[in-house]
Amino acid sequence: MLPLVKAFLQWKTRAGAIKKALADKKFPPCPPCPAREELRVACSQMELISARNIKEYVDWLYQPLLEAQRRGNQLFLYPEYVTLPLLGLLPVIGAEDENKLDPGEVFRFVAPYFSKVYHEVFSVLARRAGIYIAAGSMFTVQKGRLFNTAHLFDPEGKLILAQSKMNLVPLENQWEVETGSELEVIEIAGGWQLAMPVCMDASYFEIFRLAGARGADLVLVPIADINPDYSEHMALRGIWARVQEEPVFGIKSALVGDFFGFKFTGKAGIYAPGAITPDGEGVIAESKNPEQGNLVQAKLSRALLEKTRAKKTSLPAELYRDYLTKSYEKLLKIK
Repeated sequence: MLPLVKAFLQWKTRAGAIKKALADKKFPPCPPCPAREELRVACSQMELISARNIKEYVDWLYQPLLEAQRRGNQLFLYPEYVTLPLLGLLPVIGAEDENKLDPGEVFRFVAPYFSKVYHEVFSVLARRAGIYIAAGSMFTVQKGRLFNTAHLFDPEGKLILAQSKMNLVPLENQWEVETGSELEVIEIAGGWQLAMPVCMDASYFEIFRLAGARGADLVLVPIADINPDYSEHMALRGIWARVQEEPVFGIKSALVGDFFGFKFTGKAGIYAPGAITPDGEGVIAESKNPEQGNLVQAKLSRALLEKTRAKKTSLPAELYRDYLTKSYEKLLKIK
């Protein structure tokens, strides 16, 4: 049975099917490159689907990206687990199969096929849209080990960042997902520095402190919370709290909806230190409903961020170097 499923997946994810699904995906003229002082960003709150073929999957990705690009945004963030809809390609996946399969084994099995689709589709979309695409995250297999890895593509379609999740949720531990051990910060056009930790990583202040110590202006966080009862108070433990502690902008995308026995809820949003938002609450823009699809966007000002940074009383890098040398030496690359 397994060889037949492999052959079926190879056929469903063949290069010709991907190319055909992308054939009619066009965009208006590209927005201007990010400038040093301003960056237009958008993030998605996407309702899950079960894609029966590559075209349905590409259509699902294309619509929010097209809207964001039309509005002049220069960077767009998709949610965590963005390849989940591709499970609909499997002939053995159905409601009656929900309790018969080990999710970790399924993700490990489909990773090579889904990865091929993921990289080709997002590379083409980024190049055609002419903007940076933070392509959420997908399960990857590296030397036999399963990771939850986020990726960033530049406007030429080149992969410029791959960031594995460093702090797992209990279900991921059950699925034998492994943790990443390094936080990357990269520079994009306009000199903006960004990091892209994944979901649960935003629950720990160290991640944002390290991002700030490495010069990050912007931290992208794709999420997919399996929680049937959305809680505003639980949500506050994540990205909103982190940008109040560390002066950076934060962007969060969210996956929502019911999928093979799991219910995902969450709100996409764009956040900043309270001191630079008009009402002082630290929310620039946020989705209203945690269960419906939505697009959130904002224009970020580096000048406002620098004003907040100027008021900081201590530099995290100095604190880590002086008092937490052993713990942070590798991450800060102290010599």
